[in-house]
Parts: sequence; C-alpha cells; structure tokens
Amino acid sequence: MRNKNHTLLLIFFLSVLISSCYSNHSGEGEGAAVSSTKEDSLNTEKKIENDHSQDDSSTGYNLEDQAYYPSDFDKKSILIVPNMEFHGDGREDIEAKKEWMGLFKTKSGFYLKNVKATIQTVYDPVLDNEEGPFTGVKVVPSINNSCELLLNPIGGMKEQKLLSYQSKEKTMFAGDKINFKCNEINYQVYCTGIQKSKDESAEIKDYKLLISSDKYAHVPQLLIQVPPTYEYGPNRISVYLIALIDNDNVPDLILKNGESFFLYLSTSANEGEIVAPVGREVLFGGC
Repeated sequence: MRNKNHTLLLIFFLSVLISSCYSNHSGEGEGAAVSSTKEDSLNTEKKIENDHSQDDSSTGYNLEDQAYYPSDFDKKSILIVPNMEFHGDGREDIEAKKEWMGLFKTKSGFYLKNVKATIQTVYDPVLDNEEGPFTGVKVVPSINNSCELLLNPIGGMKEQKLLSYQSKEKTMFAGDKINFKCNEINYQVYCTGIQKSKDESAEIKDYKLLISSDKYAHVPQLLIQVPPTYEYGPNRISVYLIALIDNDNVPDLILKNGESFFLYLSTSANEGEIVAPVGREVLFGGC
C-alpha cells in the first residue's frame, strides 16, 4: 500500500514538473514571437522609408530642388511688361505707384526715360464673362515705341543711355558663364546644376545662377534658384540685361525666370553682396 502511495506521489510530481516545463517553453515562444513581430515591424518601417528615399532620389528631386530664391523680398520697384493683358491681381500695387520709367531698347542699346503709365481694364478670357464686368489689366506707357519694361525709379535711376555689359538676352545652362569687367573689377555671372543630357530641353537639377567678382571672390552670391521644372516644362533662367542701371559704379541686373522679370540693384546690396533683389512683376497671365 505504501509503495502504491509512493508511486502515485511520484506520478503527481512528474505531472507538475512536465506541466511547468511546458508552460515555461510556451512563455518563451510567446516572448520570441512578440520580439520577432516588433523587429519585423521596425524592418518594414525602415524598408518603407528607404523605398521613399530611393523613389525621391530616382526622380532627381529633393527639398533643395523644390526651393525658390528669391521667394519673398521687399518689392521697392514693380516691373511691368507694357501692352500685355494680365489677370487683375496686383492692380492695387500698381495704382499705389506714382512714378514710372520705361526701359527702351534700340539698335544702339538700352536707355531709361520717364513716362506716365495708364492702367486699362480689359476682358480676361479666363475669369470674366463676355458680358462683363471685366477684371483684366493692361498697362500702356505714354511713350510706347520700343518700350521693353516699365519700372519705378529707385536708387539713383535717371534718364540716360545705359552702359551695358550683357545687352543681349542669354539663356543660362549648367556650366555657362558671362565674364565682364566694370571699373577695373572682374565679374562673373555663372550657372550651376546637374544636367544629365545635352538636350536643351533637359531638366537641370539643383539649378542656380550666381555672381562673383574680384572684390567678393570669396563669397559668390546666389541670384536665383529654381526647381528643375515648372508647370509647363523645364525651368530656365535668362540674363536679360547687365548694366549700370542705378547710376553708380557697380553693375546691376535684370533676370528672367520663364516670363517673369527680376530687378537686382547694387545700391540696395548689403555688406558682402554685389546686388540685391528689389523688383519683380506683380501681374501674371495664363490659366
């Protein structure tokens, strides 16, 4: 009888021991499964991030590519292409300006002349009904022949023939340079970027236009930065004019980004700069 009891006790303890071992192994399996799940989740997140990164790099875009410069600045002067019809946005800015100069182009070069500007209301085929009222804007100068741009005179501008250093518009591609000398100081306007194709319609990644000189050679100045493309195709910057516009001894520039003009004057430049953006268009057309 005693042997039988011992046998029953032995069987009981063995059952408890086996059950305990099974529970411990089960717990370890669950912990391993949880750990594995977390690791898989982290790996999945990293893979997604890497995929996004690869997608971004494969398209040739990054945050720097999407940056515009100058995106915002004090518009001391407003530029207007005369006799063109635009949307009405920006009309109040134009009406607030009382003085205007015309930039005229002839066979012998450019000159500045005081003019009056008449603001006309015209039909906007995008925003207006044919019956009216009309909201489009057209600005007509009092001297119309050969007038390329209207602008507000600032920084010592006066009626004069301009001493020009780049009077013919030049579209800039990566690696292009314009070298000129003004008052015994050498200047260079140049374009940087990554152009994978020699095709003139190819996108240019990290597209920038800069200026440097003997005097400021240690700090090249950024003039314009644009993304590789805009709504209708590859972005391009053009040097429209390099001249002594504000009547000092440092060159000024008029640049074009697409159809939009920018004015840079030396008299508004900060220390360490050659020029500063002071003017741009406020009227735009299109859809």
